[in-house]
Amino acid sequence: MCAFSTFKSRIIDEQLHGEVLIKLLGHFVHLANHIKVSIRIVMWGFILLWQLIVLYVVFKLDESYTPSKVSIRAGDGFHNLKEIKTVELVKATGWVYLSLSGADPR
Repeated sequence: MCAFSTFKSRIIDEQLHGEVLIKLLGHFVHLANHIKVSIRIVMWGFILLWQLIVLYVVFKLDESYTPSKVSIRAGDGFHNLKEIKTVELVKATGWVYLSLSGADPR
């Protein structure tokens, strides 16, 4: 599991819980009306199979940090990223589940 957060310091992340095996903060590039989050994971000798990405969002608490569109891309590096899923979020609140396997693995 990989966890990251775009929370501002005034918002407490008490909704995030559970065992986190890898915790990374990607580099955050703030653009005009959205946030681009990049996370690079390097694990030697392991293959990572991502089946589900879960986001906790509260549009009313922080409009500027709540995404309206989520794009999931995969590849060996920034040079060959391919988009595998795009999801539109309309003023989302609560847990958002993004299945990458076609079936919901919950």
